[in-house]
Amino acid sequence: LQKFLRKLDGKTRARLLKMIAALAEGKPEHLDVKPLQGKKGWFRCRVGGIRIIFLRTKGGKTIIYNIGFR
Repeated sequence: LQKFLRKLDGKTRARLLKMIAALAEGKPEHLDVKPLQGKKGWFRCRVGGIRIIFLRTKGGKTIIYNIGFR
């Protein structure tokens, strides 16, 4: 994750970190979040061409699985 973030320009990195913080707080209302088909509890969130795949557990915890370009 840190290696991926280092490769991004500053503006994109800041937007991505804001999105990760919003997901961690459990406030994805204003984000582009959609459930993944065939995987219960798994979602994807997009920032431009970057996609975050994450799991929302029953306890409300958010686990980021992957971050990468679309």
